Amino acid sequence: LPKSALSLLHGNGSCSCNWPFSGENCSQGECPAGYLLTVDDTSLLYECRKCASGTYKENPGNDGVCSACSPGTYAAQPGQSICKICPAGQAQEDSGQSTCHECKVGETANDGRCSPLTCARSEWKLQNQCWSLVPVIVLVLVILCAFFAACAYRAQRRWIVNQAHFMKSNRLWQQLYSLKDRPLARKLAGEDIAAVIEDARHESEQLGMNLDYVITEFEEVVRATMTNHEWRQDGDFVLTLGSFLMNYGGKHEQPPEQWLQASRANHPSDPNFHQLAPLLVFGKDSPGFGKICPRDGKPHCSYVDGIHERGCSGKATHFLSWAWLYRLSLPLKALQHWAEKNQWERHNVNIWWCFFCNNQFRVLQEGQTKNTKELAVAFGANLKGIGKAWMLMDGVREPTYTKRIWCIFEVYIARKHDIPCTILIAPEQQLECDHSINTLKELDEACRVRAEDATASHKQDEEGIKREIVEQFGSFHEVNEVVEEQLRSVVIRMLKESETGAPDSSSNLPHLISKPPQSNAVDQVHGKATN
Repeated sequence: LPKSALSLLHGNGSCSCNWPFSGENCSQGECPAGYLLTVDDTSLLYECRKCASGTYKENPGNDGVCSACSPGTYAAQPGQSICKICPAGQAQEDSGQSTCHECKVGETANDGRCSPLTCARSEWKLQNQCWSLVPVIVLVLVILCAFFAACAYRAQRRWIVNQAHFMKSNRLWQQLYSLKDRPLARKLAGEDIAAVIEDARHESEQLGMNLDYVITEFEEVVRATMTNHEWRQDGDFVLTLGSFLMNYGGKHEQPPEQWLQASRANHPSDPNFHQLAPLLVFGKDSPGFGKICPRDGKPHCSYVDGIHERGCSGKATHFLSWAWLYRLSLPLKALQHWAEKNQWERHNVNIWWCFFCNNQFRVLQEGQTKNTKELAVAFGANLKGIGKAWMLMDGVREPTYTKRIWCIFEVYIARKHDIPCTILIAPEQQLECDHSINTLKELDEACRVRAEDATASHKQDEEGIKREIVEQFGSFHEVNEVVEEQLRSVVIRMLKESETGAPDSSSNLPHLISKPPQSNAVDQVHGKATN
């Protein structure tokens, strides 16, 4: 108010001032922000009143007025020094308002005002809201990357597995085992590569010598190889340097003293398989020498793997039970005799013969051996997988066969698994059998088995097999009895065929027959007795 009016307003008496004024005539003081200077209608004194809701006064002082809040802002309470912007999602188009309101459907609040909802290029309008596409794009890209990565992984894995199968099919054993050792291949397809290698190992272990190869080529190979080596006397045998190294140690460059002191000798005319082993199955003349073994990926493989590419070995069809002490002529004559009687089958026969089928570079040269229990389990599985067994015998009267613990054990396993067995025997020995067994007593004596007295080439094998028998059965009685019954069965079968001239057929062998009374005549042996 103009100062000229003060005397009129206050008169000549004394009075108290309203807040925030003081002094004479209440002339000192000013209104704070948000308050407006006015005069009380009754007392005619100065006073400060709050600006109404929807208005504000920004600065303190007695001058100025309360201004209306601009659109987009509001003052909910009286006495505000500023107006607040409408909360997110709310707007106010009018000025001087104390509240804000929600925008209508399809509108959005921007700077406190409602406007039609428009989305940016990187947004998507959904249910009257704009949603950023960036997270969606990122998610899609992540999914696509994961998808293509999975496809690339599967394609790479499939390519590696196909490589492994290709290498196996083409007998590229060194490349196959190298593939297994590559970090990326092992990470992507390690189990698949291991499965391919296991299949290759199993197929290799199931290979057998082709019968025609044994009959027509093997003896020539033996004769040619024996003449290329020096032989020296060692006790009752003549041996090559390879046998001396096995028995006494040393190296080819530094032979043992026993070799140096031994006298030279001619090669044997009919060698046994102990004499042949260093020449044919783990020497430099072996077909497997220098070739990668499919069973372990290392140099030097078994005989059957060495001749497989020539088609001279294949999946085994017959298991041969025999003794290493046999001389070369025995299996050659016996197999030739069988082949002549079975012309229709001979070309399809592959023989699992441990001399050729085990990798003797590992077993005999390097001394890698399994314990007896592992050998027994592996042998049983192998025999069951092949399904037919041949018992190569060197006669019926006091045969070497029944004195060898491995032969006894093999026949026992074959019988326990109902695997048909056939005796292989040279013609002159079969003739001897025909004339030497005339009674059942003679048959029993010929088939007598004493596993407890049987031996093996390696003492640890003999002890291990006998220990297995005792641990499983408590004694040798059951094994002896089962093997004797099996021998009687196949000997009787052989005698019947010898008399009738009927061809042998392993698949038609009868099951184990009961032991007939001792008093029966020889006709019962030959199957002539009537019921």
